Amino acid sequence: MSTRGTSTGRWAGVGVAGVIILSLASIGAHALLIPGFIQAADASSRSTGALSTPTTVPSGQGGTGSLSSTSSPAATDLAPTAVPAMPAYDRACLRRDNPATGAKIPANDPFGDDIADLGDKAELQRLYAVQSGALVPLDGLGAPRPCDEQLWSLVKATAPTLLGHIDELLVFDADPDPATGEFIIEGESAPKETAPDTFDDDHWRVSFAPNGLDRGELAWLVAHELAHVASLNKDQMLSGVGADVCATWYTGTGCLLADSFLRRYLSNTWDDALWDDWDKADGKSTEKARRAAYQDFYDNHSDSFITEYAAWHPLEDFAESFAMWCTYDEDEPDRANLPTAERTDSGNKVAWFDAARRDLLPAFGPGCTMLRQFAVS
Repeated sequence: MSTRGTSTGRWAGVGVAGVIILSLASIGAHALLIPGFIQAADASSRSTGALSTPTTVPSGQGGTGSLSSTSSPAATDLAPTAVPAMPAYDRACLRRDNPATGAKIPANDPFGDDIADLGDKAELQRLYAVQSGALVPLDGLGAPRPCDEQLWSLVKATAPTLLGHIDELLVFDADPDPATGEFIIEGESAPKETAPDTFDDDHWRVSFAPNGLDRGELAWLVAHELAHVASLNKDQMLSGVGADVCATWYTGTGCLLADSFLRRYLSNTWDDALWDDWDKADGKSTEKARRAAYQDFYDNHSDSFITEYAAWHPLEDFAESFAMWCTYDEDEPDRANLPTAERTDSGNKVAWFDAARRDLLPAFGPGCTMLRQFAVS
């Protein structure tokens, strides 16, 4: 969900989601799926104070010790050493409604072959394979469109350390005229499906619907989806460990390393009370009841979340907090005025990313500096 900008077009009064499809736990409209997030049986393992991390965290946000792991899951050897140049991006690429292209998703594409998974009125614009960092059409059409090349340049400049994990780029139009209150998907991060309900978290498709956004909203969307890839790729997981023996958290594709971005983030910014209340909301038996419960959960803990959508799932909380950190300067009012009284407050969640100096900050800091410039240009 984008919170930046003053767009009153397709997003006015509409629930917007950047989603990740991993398991069968449906919680939203239009086949929106979010992982079954299985925690370790030992309740103390989810407590913030129980996990010592090698990351320096802001005051009041838990331990700063070291783990037995001797290697970082981040690909810092590819980390940029300087802020990249801001890619060109034509404002016409954000037009509200694009003509149909006739593009087709190949049957049995391992990342999904039904555009309706992105919404009943979602319209495929283009689909590309990523080969050696370049876009190669998969949709039966000709050379990549200039707008798509520019979007891909923005993605590459934001997170060069993730390029080895991204196999496909899908560009689509979301419904430009949704009804008030209708749930609209504007982006997705999906791992490769190798068998029914079995996924390869080293290979991802990222999907974006730029139509009708402003530059700030597009920046937020790019950051949100890349946050999912950054936190759920195989470098963040213990290989071959299933849900039954996972001692940290099982995300639906794998068992998080104790030293992973997501484990460290959640252990430092969620407490037992927040987990307990979210578990109650997530445990509702129907989609309608869950959505109502997530809203109540947000209303009761609004200081803890950047957006209402962040309260739906811990993975979305990570992605929304990352998007705020990545697209807003720390002195911008929307970020500077976030609450910080409690360690679970949203301002402290955003500050956690500044404190991840060993791996996350060098990997994404330069690209996010560029993305902040892009958002306001």
